[in-house]
Order: sequence, then structure tokens, then C-alpha cells
Amino acid sequence: MLTIIDADSWVPQQYLERVEQHLSANYAKRNEFIYQPCQMFTRNHMEVPNFTRTYDSSHGLVHFSNLHSLFATSFPLSNYSLPDALAAKIGFWDTHPDAIGEDFHTTIKAFWKTHGQVSTVSVFTPFNQLNIQSGQGYWSDVGKRFWQAERHGRGCADAAYCLKKVKEVGLCWRTFLIVYQVLEITTLPAVVPWCMISSTLANLYRSLGGTGLPPPTLDFSWLYQICTLSFVLSYFCYSYVSNWASQLYYGIDTGNWLHKVVRAVEYIAFFPVNLFAITIPSATIAAFRVTFGNNVYNTAEKHITPLKKTRGE
Repeated sequence: MLTIIDADSWVPQQYLERVEQHLSANYAKRNEFIYQPCQMFTRNHMEVPNFTRTYDSSHGLVHFSNLHSLFATSFPLSNYSLPDALAAKIGFWDTHPDAIGEDFHTTIKAFWKTHGQVSTVSVFTPFNQLNIQSGQGYWSDVGKRFWQAERHGRGCADAAYCLKKVKEVGLCWRTFLIVYQVLEITTLPAVVPWCMISSTLANLYRSLGGTGLPPPTLDFSWLYQICTLSFVLSYFCYSYVSNWASQLYYGIDTGNWLHKVVRAVEYIAFFPVNLFAITIPSATIAAFRVTFGNNVYNTAEKHITPLKKTRGE
């Protein structure tokens, strides 16, 4: 078994124990699984800018929602395990620039190379990672987080990879699900916010008596509002679980109830800011770089300030 771990990750010992338990119970199919833990970003979350803290909360929330996949076709984030026989079968890891997101790309590659036989298994023990931190001040940290988001956005290259594989291999129901999920992950962050904003502004303009716009054929503004509300409610659930897990697994003090309320208000306030200051522009820049070949990778700076020894170390 090969386990890939980011250098800044804290790893609970329960993770490998649960991987071994699943392998023992499914030994005949042991070479058909990729294991993914859940991820948190609370190691240094109170030492980084609001932009970074709230953006990585969204990042962790999206990955938490990815853990429950009805057809076992979810994608790991940063840390994962796979059998060495499976790694050899798919030709190990790609090293070309379009495979920058190796966790995402390797899983997609495994799905295609095995004609959809590989399944992802979620292991509900939380790895804890650092928020990006340069140690050079507030705005330096914000800038570093923006460019890290841009690097992550270059995973859109895997949309082209999937479409290429459709032409070469064809589709079955599982590979269709994979293509759908990859297109969803790589395109929605840059497209849906504009749809939400344009639809809402158009309805507001009409309600104020504005004329000149074509009549709406389908009004999805109510759906966008429901989605926004559900995302906020999901954040509260994620925040509660990550705070609880931080204390249980790593002995991290996440503050009293007032601190938690302040962070919840902060998240709601910064969510639209991050959407238009980081998510949309970074995804757009990433798409241009992938399309026009300027796809050079730079590592993220993660400055570690002195911390008290905890149960997670």
C-alpha cells in the first residue's frame, strides 16, 4: 500500500488502522480501491488573514461533501492511499504540466485505465493541514493564497483529459459519472457565480420597472437562493465537526462559543468577497494558462510558527 501525504499534514494513526480494516474485509478486491481521508485546515487558521481562513473553510467544506459518493467516484484531496499493484497497473504518476493536481489526476487516470472498476473509499479520520502562510504579512498571505487557488484551478486540464479518454475508450455508466463530475468540478466555480449574479440583477432591474431586457424563459433565481442558503447551513455543520475533531484528534483549542459565532459571521461576510476576489479570477487565469501552454508550477509557501506540542504531533 502506498500512501501519499502532503508535508504539512498531521495524520491520525486511526487512518491507517481503518484502511487495514477495510482491506482485510475486502481482500479479494484489494487492488480496486483508492482511500481518501477527510481534510481540515485548523493547524494555523487563527494566524492567517480572513481571506485565507474563510476560503480554506470553503475548500474543506467542498471536500467534506465529496466524501459521500453514492457510486464511489469521488476524488481525494492532497492525501490518499492506493495499492502498489494498482499504481503499477496505471503506469504510476504522470509528470507532465497538465498533471499538476496529481491527487485529482491520478484518481481519474485510475478510473479510465481500469474501465471504471476502481472505487474510492472515504475514511472518516481527519488529516489536518496548514493554511498557506508566507510569514511576510497580511497582504502577502492573501496574494499567496490567490496564486495557490490559481494552481489548483489548473486542474481544468483534466476536463480535456477525460474527453480525450471518452474518444479513445468509450463510455460506460461509471465513466459517464466520472466525466460529469470532472466537468462539474472544473467548470462550475467560474461559471455559476456569474449566472447567479446576472439572474439576480436582471430580476432586480425588472422589479424596479426597468425595460429593454428580454423576458426570462426560465427563472432560476429562487434555486440560486436555496443553494446559497444550503451552502451556508452546510458551513455551520462543517465548522462544528472540524472544531470538534480538532479538539478530539489534535488537542487544538478552537475558542469559546463567542469565537465560533464571530468566525461564522466572518465566513458569511467573506464568502461573496472570496468568490469574486479569488475564485473567479484565479479560475479564469488558470484556464488561460492551461490553454496557452504557460503552465509552470510553483510550490506554495507554508510558514510554520512555533506551536505548543499537541496530541497530533
